[in-house]
Amino acid sequence: MNLDSIKDELARIVGVNNISENYFYISQYCMTHIAKNIFNISTFLKPKIVVRPTNVEQLKSIIRFLYEKEIPMFIRGSGTGYSGSEIPTEDGVVIETTGLNKIINIDKENKTVTVQSGIKIKELNQKLSEEGLWWPHDPESKEFATVGGAVSTSGIGTFATKYGYAQNMVKSFKLIIKYGSEIDPSTDVRPNMNLYDIQDLVLTSEGTLGVISEIKLKVEKLPVIRKIIISLYKSLSDAVNVAYALYDNGITPESILIEDIIRFSIGSLGSYIDLNDNSIKALNLDDYYAALIISYSGNDAKIVNSLIEITKNIILSNKGKIIDNEKIVEIYWKSKTELPSWKGVSNLKVHSFVPALPLDKINDHDEIYSNLAEKYNLTKTGARYYILFPNLEFTSSPSVVIDDNDPKSCESYEKFTLEFAREILRLRGSPATTTGSGVRLLDLTSEYSSDLIDLMKEIKKSFDPKLLFNRNKKFKL
Repeated sequence: MNLDSIKDELARIVGVNNISENYFYISQYCMTHIAKNIFNISTFLKPKIVVRPTNVEQLKSIIRFLYEKEIPMFIRGSGTGYSGSEIPTEDGVVIETTGLNKIINIDKENKTVTVQSGIKIKELNQKLSEEGLWWPHDPESKEFATVGGAVSTSGIGTFATKYGYAQNMVKSFKLIIKYGSEIDPSTDVRPNMNLYDIQDLVLTSEGTLGVISEIKLKVEKLPVIRKIIISLYKSLSDAVNVAYALYDNGITPESILIEDIIRFSIGSLGSYIDLNDNSIKALNLDDYYAALIISYSGNDAKIVNSLIEITKNIILSNKGKIIDNEKIVEIYWKSKTELPSWKGVSNLKVHSFVPALPLDKINDHDEIYSNLAEKYNLTKTGARYYILFPNLEFTSSPSVVIDDNDPKSCESYEKFTLEFAREILRLRGSPATTTGSGVRLLDLTSEYSSDLIDLMKEIKKSFDPKLLFNRNKKFKL
C-alpha cells in the first residue's frame, strides 16, 4: 500500500483529526535527543504517520489493519524515557496511546483503580486524591509519563523502597496482540498456576509483544502525614549500613535514597538554592561523600514520629550527621518530587542510564562509575541510588555531562554506557531498569548465550509472528 492509502484507512478508523505526521504529544521531559544525537536514529525521529486511537475498539482495528498489511508499528506514550523505546527504528506507523486516557473504575473498598494505558500519572493521582487514594508510583516525569509507559519499562519512583517498580503495583491488564485480538493473561491474585504466569514478561516487554490497553492498579489510602529525614556520611558504606539496619529491624520506609555528594549538592540542592548560601555552607558538604534520604508516611502522626525517632538513633549509631535545617530538607524534597531542573548550558546536557545491582555491590558501582567517567573524559554530575526492599537491591542513575552536538562527546558517552552496562552484567545486575533497554543496549546481545537469545526471539514470535510490534527494540531480530 502507498502512504496515502494507509492514511486513508487509518483516518477511517480514528477520524482525520487523529492522524498526523508529527507526534500528538511531546512532553517537556522528552529525552529523544539521546536517541537522535547519541544513538544515531534521527532518520526516523519524525514519523511519516502517527495515529492516536481514543478507544480500545479503534486500537484493535488499527492493529488488525497494520498486521494484515504487514506494516511495522511502534508504540508510544508521552515519550518521556531516554532509552529510545518510543522511537521508530524503521518506516512504519506510530501508535500514540495518549488518547486512551480514561479512568474506567475506582474500587475504594478493594483499593484498586482500572485505567486505560495512556492516562498520565499526575492526572491519575489528582483524580484518585478526590477519593482519598493514590498510586504510589511517583517519578519526576509524572506530569507527562503515562501509566502504560511506566509499567512497560519497569518504571521506578520516589517510593520504590516500599512499593517497588511500577509493574509491582499492577493487579491485572489486557493486551492487544496480533490481528487486534485481546487477551487477559493475568488475575487479581498471584500466582496463577492454571497457566504460565506471563505478567512480568509482558510488563517488561516495552511494547514488543503487543499493546497494553487497560490496567488494574493497586492503590493506597492517601497519607495525611509525611516526614523526611536527611543525613550525611563519610562513605557510601555507612549510608548503606543504615538501610541494612532498618531492614534487619523489620522497618520499611516508603523511600530510601542515597546520593553521592555531587548529586546531592549540585543536582538536588543546587537546583533550588545558591550553594554559597550560608545554610548550605553550614553543612560542610565537602567533608562528606554521601547523603541518605528516608521518608515515612501514614495517617497516625504518633506512629510516623516514632519511626523517625527510631531511624535517627540508627543513623547516629552508623556515623551519620542529621540535617536539622528544615529548609534544606524541604528544598531537597522539592527537587526530588518535581521535574528535575538540570539546566543545559549551551549544548551541554546531563545524561544517565539506569542499571541495578544487589545492595552489597554499591561500592563496586561507584568505582566503575568514577573509573569510566575518567577513562572517557566525562564530567560526573553524581549518582542517585533507589534502595528497594525486600530484595535489598538498588537502581541507580550515574550521570555525566556531554555535548549533544559534539560527535566525539556523544561517542564517548556511548562507549561509557556500554562498558558500564557490561560491568553491571559481570556483577550479575541488570544494565537496564526503569526505562527499558529500548535501542540503547542492543549491542549487549553478545553478552548472553545464543540459546537464551534464541529463546527470547521465539517468545517474541509466539506473540508476534510477523515481527511488527516495536521491531529491533530490546534485541536485534
